[in-house]
Amino acid sequence: MNEKTRKLLAKFLLDLAHQMAGNSGLAIISALLSNGPMRDEDLARVTGMNVLTIRGIVSQFISAGFVTYFEQRARSNWVDYYFFIDQIGLRAAMKERFLKVLSLVQGFLQSINANELQWCDQCRLFYKLEESVLTEGGDVLCPVCGSQLKDTKDFADQLNNHLSDIIKKLRELWRYI
Repeated sequence: MNEKTRKLLAKFLLDLAHQMAGNSGLAIISALLSNGPMRDEDLARVTGMNVLTIRGIVSQFISAGFVTYFEQRARSNWVDYYFFIDQIGLRAAMKERFLKVLSLVQGFLQSINANELQWCDQCRLFYKLEESVLTEGGDVLCPVCGSQLKDTKDFADQLNNHLSDIIKKLRELWRYI
């Protein structure tokens, strides 16, 4: 894996950890990225959090598939769990997240192309036609501010072009990950 891909995965992982568990998740993933495999006690010491908080957050990350662990029996017959970033799980999580976002954007684009949405410059929001106010003269008005809604055809064309570029870049990215 080249350095550019490694940095991209690290950034994605930090963003995902922050979304899932806030600054605590960010601190845990930062520690794992910096130090490699760590026990929950070591993570607690490095991050300043208590062990139970660490375990709860790490279990969320394990469920998401981008952190895993191995067991090591200590001399005292205790079992130490070492947590680390699962590169394969991280790639799968990243691909799943991108495909979900892509699906949402494509659904939005289909609504625009089907002329189901209108744009209000004043409110800076999209409205479905059934939400808008239709005047006797055939004008379509914003249900909030009353200004005339605009057709989204130009926006749809721009979004189509951007979406095509995004899909091309994602295909290139999957080749390197």
